[in-house]
Amino acid sequence: MKRNMLKKIVVVFSATVMAGAFIAGCGKLSAKPAYIEKGVYYNYAKDDVNPDKTYFYVFVEDDHGHSEDPTNGAGLPFDYVQEDGKIKFRFGGVTEDWDTFEVTSADHGIITGHFKNGREMVFEPVPGVDPATFDGEVFINQQGSSVEDTAE
Repeated sequence: MKRNMLKKIVVVFSATVMAGAFIAGCGKLSAKPAYIEKGVYYNYAKDDVNPDKTYFYVFVEDDHGHSEDPTNGAGLPFDYVQEDGKIKFRFGGVTEDWDTFEVTSADHGIITGHFKNGREMVFEPVPGVDPATFDGEVFINQQGSSVEDTAE
């Protein structure tokens, strides 16, 4: 009788462990990749030769940020959601429609893809900047100064 009870305990314990491992494994398989991480990204057309890199996407949190074009002072706040193979953006506020960016590649933090218009765009991380304090105009002016200073 004790032997039967021991077998039942072992079977129940084994089944519980296997079920837990299966559930944990399934969760990992269904995890959605995060293409964009908190930070600042240059945004430019993939086919641009020597892009000027003066348009920025600033991802302040895991679900929102803003764009900046310091050359003309333009920019929009946005919300975003990352899904498998897509990043959905809602530019301008909660009353606006979502626009989907289809990711075609993500290599070393550089994300390439397109919106509905089909034009291939690139999101390239800007190293060493804090998205919470980023100012595109100041950044471009500092970059210009450092390039001129090192060229002398």
